Amino acid sequence: MIQDKNIASGTIGIDKLAFPSIVSGKHTDGSMPLVLWVAKGGADGGNVGLSKQGSRDEPYLTITGANGALNRTIDGRGDRIILGPGIWRENVDIGSVARQNKRDIGLYGSGGAHPGRTQIVSDGATTGPTIRVRDGFLRGFILADLEVGNVDSADADRAQPLVDLETNDTAILTANSRDEYATLQNVRLASDTTATMGLILTGTQMLRVSHLVVAGIIRGIVFRGSDSNFPDHCYFDDTAFFDNVTYDVGTISAPAQGTYTPITDGIANLTNIKFLRSQYMDRGGTPVTNFVRVVGTVVNCGDYEFVAARDVADATLMQLPVDWIAIGRSAAAAEFIIGA
Repeated sequence: MIQDKNIASGTIGIDKLAFPSIVSGKHTDGSMPLVLWVAKGGADGGNVGLSKQGSRDEPYLTITGANGALNRTIDGRGDRIILGPGIWRENVDIGSVARQNKRDIGLYGSGGAHPGRTQIVSDGATTGPTIRVRDGFLRGFILADLEVGNVDSADADRAQPLVDLETNDTAILTANSRDEYATLQNVRLASDTTATMGLILTGTQMLRVSHLVVAGIIRGIVFRGSDSNFPDHCYFDDTAFFDNVTYDVGTISAPAQGTYTPITDGIANLTNIKFLRSQYMDRGGTPVTNFVRVVGTVVNCGDYEFVAARDVADATLMQLPVDWIAIGRSAAAAEFIIGA
């Protein structure tokens, strides 16, 4: 468990955290994890076994096609998919299509220090998040080194969340909820202020995030839950927010599955949600009311070593909920002035 005083003093970082033991099923057929490549100019195919399909020399063309890379992976083996540079117009929905329902999957871009080099955007035709991992399949999921965004033409589906991670999408957590441990690293979530949410966490447990940028979203990071289904033990290291419309971090209630546009903010009880070295930066346009807008019961949650910026037109920008702990710098001491 994190010791808040150690984080506040800078003596411990996210990379030093000790997470609870994770006991889960293991892949046991003896095969080694695969590294599958997806690239422009590649080709999908139904070949399996010892085929070179999916190698760097013979990459797949799609992530989610009927004979694409996800179809080749095996549930629970720890397979990795590497995306080449370019824009991938696909909706990755692990948990809704049988051939794509795989645990312990890693999805990596070729972005390195520049995630925009590899982008996954909505296909513009599918109603739903650009990337969603549903309850039961989040265990071992990794998203790294890429950008997730909108399609670049006006349509109704672009207003969906960009990334939706669900530990449980019903009222009661399942017995294996704490096996659902996922990682996001070096990811940029970007929109032109039409995406309703950047990262939505539905009852998500055991999430670890490092080097995340959330820019131009209506609601940046959203915790979604109810009294019996709430996000727990989620850790964010070096998260930067730019130009988000309503708030950077907030909560909504748990509406029916598949609905994502709350009229008002709701209830999501939070426990042990940590932000370390977060940056609340340039607001752009009309400033938001709050960096953090949390409605619900908050226990041991907050920001550590954070930096905040405000537009001079909005003196109330850095309002924090009374239950949200801000350690290291006060709201007034953390902010610096931008704009004219």
